Amino acid sequence: DEDYIWQNEYKDWVKDYVDSAPASANQAATKPRLHWCRDGAACQNTAYFTGAVQPTDADFCDHTKYPSGTLHRWKSNLRQEDRYVIYDNPKYPWIIGAMRYPHIAHMPRDADIICMPVPRRQGTNAHHIVHWFWNGYYDAVDVHAHFSQVPQELIYGNDTGTYEINRIDHCQFVQPAGIATGIYPATDNVSTCLNQLEIAGRG
Repeated sequence: DEDYIWQNEYKDWVKDYVDSAPASANQAATKPRLHWCRDGAACQNTAYFTGAVQPTDADFCDHTKYPSGTLHRWKSNLRQEDRYVIYDNPKYPWIIGAMRYPHIAHMPRDADIICMPVPRRQGTNAHHIVHWFWNGYYDAVDVHAHFSQVPQELIYGNDTGTYEINRIDHCQFVQPAGIATGIYPATDNVSTCLNQLEIAGRG
């Protein structure tokens, strides 16, 4: 089902999934987004926040292995348009759930935090994709919902020492004196760029 992500209509489908959800399906009030401030003083702004969230609160949410620190609660009137829906829609059987959070304030150094379940459905593939997008920015994470409990020490995987990551750096030209070749995509590797540099060097 991951092929749907590349379709031009994908974002429209997700929007329709959220908009078509029954009102009773919205869990945003009981599972609110929380906020982490890089500068703790910013979270003292009572125009936005009602105070710190305690780990004992029913709606507390944070990373279990790498906790963020003190989290704060957005004022409820600022969260009226938040949507947190998980339901079955026959038009989109490949969507398990979706969350939508309008932008509240310009705080690019901070982070909002939500926790979401990954429903495990009998008879369906246990592999899921958690995908977020905002104004052209996006990322995706593969998640496996196992049918038997994974030992706590292995929930982030087992380092066998054989896994490799091939990194392709992105480039930024800062006041270049000149550009010797054309600009080419480096989606898989940089061989085209290197070849063109060699040709330009011979010229």
